[in-house]
Amino acid sequence: MPTMICLPEASEHRLRQLKAIASDVRLTVLEWLKDPRTNFPNQKTEDPAKIGVCVTLIAAKAEISQPTASRHLEILKNSDFVKIRKIHSWSFYSRNEDAIKEFSRWLSINV
Repeated sequence: MPTMICLPEASEHRLRQLKAIASDVRLTVLEWLKDPRTNFPNQKTEDPAKIGVCVTLIAAKAEISQPTASRHLEILKNSDFVKIRKIHSWSFYSRNEDAIKEFSRWLSINV
């Protein structure tokens, strides 16, 4: 039986990030959020590049249920790859570019 390695807190965070991008759905959502105006032109509330994209539109575009989309987005949020903006009862998601760049830098150095 393999021995489990205890990871320091920083390594646990990196492991969460690696697991977060191990999903085609989550990678696709991150790609869509690079250009929210083009990928979500039907958002009526406000400019998706300013406030983020509504989870309902992400679910519809991904052709998955809203609870499934919310779960994918929660994983991305816990990995710091997306930010959430709450407006009333709605949640709007956008990329956390600083965290993505920092993870990319870490990945290029360590992998």
